[in-house]
Amino acid sequence: MRHYLIFIMMILAGPGFIFAQNTKESYRPFMKRHIDVYKVAYNHSMQEAKQGKDAERTEIGKSANVYSVMGVEQRPLFYDEKSNTMLYTFTSDTEEYPAANSKGCIISSYCQGEGIGNNIFDYWNQTITFNPEASSHYIIKPSAVLVNPDYSEDLDDLYTVIVGQDSTNGSWSKTYFASCKLNGDDYHESFYEMENEDDKVSSSMTVVDDEVYIFGQKYDRVSDYGANQELKHYKGTTEDPSEGYDWNVNAISPDWLIDPDEGFAYALYRTWSAWSSDGDIGYMWMIGVTNDSYEHGVYQPQMYYTTDKGDNWNKIDLDFEDHPQLIDYLSPCEDENGNATTVRPSFLSGDNNFPGAVDPSGRLHLFANVYGTTIGDVLNPQDSMWVDPNAKGGHLFDFIINPSGIHDIIFVSEFKTKPSNNELGEINYDHRLQVGKIIYNDVLITWIDDVISSDYLTYPDIFTWNICEGYGDFEFSDIENLTEGSLYEGFYFFTFMAENLSFDYYEYYEINIYLTASLRPSEWAINSPDEPITHFYVNGLGSFYPCVEGVQENTTWSGISVSQNSPNPFSDVSIITIESPTSEPKKIHFEVLDIMGRVIYEDHTKELVSYLEIELNTSVLPIEKGIYFYQLRIGDETFVKKMVVN
Repeated sequence: MRHYLIFIMMILAGPGFIFAQNTKESYRPFMKRHIDVYKVAYNHSMQEAKQGKDAERTEIGKSANVYSVMGVEQRPLFYDEKSNTMLYTFTSDTEEYPAANSKGCIISSYCQGEGIGNNIFDYWNQTITFNPEASSHYIIKPSAVLVNPDYSEDLDDLYTVIVGQDSTNGSWSKTYFASCKLNGDDYHESFYEMENEDDKVSSSMTVVDDEVYIFGQKYDRVSDYGANQELKHYKGTTEDPSEGYDWNVNAISPDWLIDPDEGFAYALYRTWSAWSSDGDIGYMWMIGVTNDSYEHGVYQPQMYYTTDKGDNWNKIDLDFEDHPQLIDYLSPCEDENGNATTVRPSFLSGDNNFPGAVDPSGRLHLFANVYGTTIGDVLNPQDSMWVDPNAKGGHLFDFIINPSGIHDIIFVSEFKTKPSNNELGEINYDHRLQVGKIIYNDVLITWIDDVISSDYLTYPDIFTWNICEGYGDFEFSDIENLTEGSLYEGFYFFTFMAENLSFDYYEYYEINIYLTASLRPSEWAINSPDEPITHFYVNGLGSFYPCVEGVQENTTWSGISVSQNSPNPFSDVSIITIESPTSEPKKIHFEVLDIMGRVIYEDHTKELVSYLEIELNTSVLPIEKGIYFYQLRIGDETFVKKMVVN
């Protein structure tokens, strides 16, 4: 009955708004298209979810318009694992939050889960992060993080740090930095004077060793292009969060390819970044063409890395041309006579979305939707065809990069649909690539694609895929549709995923995936980007964790077998069994390694004669909750397996 009432309410809500929408499409096909998808949502809600998922939505709050969530590089959603607290930050709808009219225009909502690893976050609390000069300042596209300097479980110890673009009296001239406790105490703000209106800060906000980082870019506008681009790293530091943060800037100016006649450079003006969990290495990149990369004839990542927290950045040379993984999926470039030449991936697509995460070995996983090879001359972009016009959504790859260059390329998925065409007024929907990680060894990507439409992305569901680092190798999961069969199937617009995810040791080895989405069905039916929109937290999402359960008994050429420790996970004692087909004594070198591959325990005294048991005891071994490897060297053979301590 509940689903039936929701369905009727959705039907009634849609047409009432449809008559008021302003679109080139007549209202009858528009109404039919939306009612059809309501029926699909209802039909699926009456079935059991195929994946066993129940993607319920909890309302967080409301923004003034959809432009607050347009920047896929923003980080409005942040998760703190120690306190199990979620934060979502957005520009406020002034009718929904009257206090924002006089005190500011950014809202931070937070919610604390009932226990570590619980993916259900309900009862969102709201704190207005105010600006005392709200009459002259208007702040958009906020990013925010939680800072937990004492690694506390107490909400009273948590701070939020917020960055947004500030329009002062109608002119984009400042970047707004603010920090405060979740209850609004210890409020501090500062303004960074922009060099011009294209000196913007909004990308990849994160926390590294209690320092706060965010990235941006600056360029000089030349018609629809730009010149003198810079990649900019903003670092917020403090000795005491209650006293606020000091901000300084590190910038890189690549040797961009400049058109000698027009005076503009060739780049997409958005800076991306990613950091290792320990802060030992960071990466920063922008998509474009430099004098060095021009010979490859394609827009590609211009990549830099740092090992000193961004004080110095070093260039990474990347050569994607004719990589064997790309040849399997992409068409080659053609010369002036139409003859096939080389495969060069085009990093220009309808998404223009290039997020990344760093694994425990310090390698960057950069995800990109690439179509095919560049067709045309980079010096004449107006006359060139940068993507295959007949392609659907393109190809999603995981480009694995280290400071020496390309480590590997892994094909993830084909996208079924193209980015949408003229939806929500003049705004198009893209595949919304979002990347997160857990501190141990997983990198996970979500994106949206359409299983209802056959061409353009109009009714999005959320898909996921994750890759984890085995001992010296990678394992990865199957692709999973997280929202198939849920009530709002086809209605997951403008998703954001937290950078930090958590691992549930007790429930089927799952990664808890923290995601938000925006837009009610009725708000979507209005078809206006200027109207208020609602943000939701998506409950109940989890992805199968392949790296623990996927490793079982291992038998080699000598016939020696080493079992998976049992039980696994364990909290006190677990047993490894070793068997040999002969009774010949064999020395065993036994080691326990942490997730970074460092030896934390070793024993050279054990000997195998036909059968041996090794006891793993948490009261003896120097191990706490987490993921570890155990390694046994027996003669010329080495056995490595993963274990989980909970």
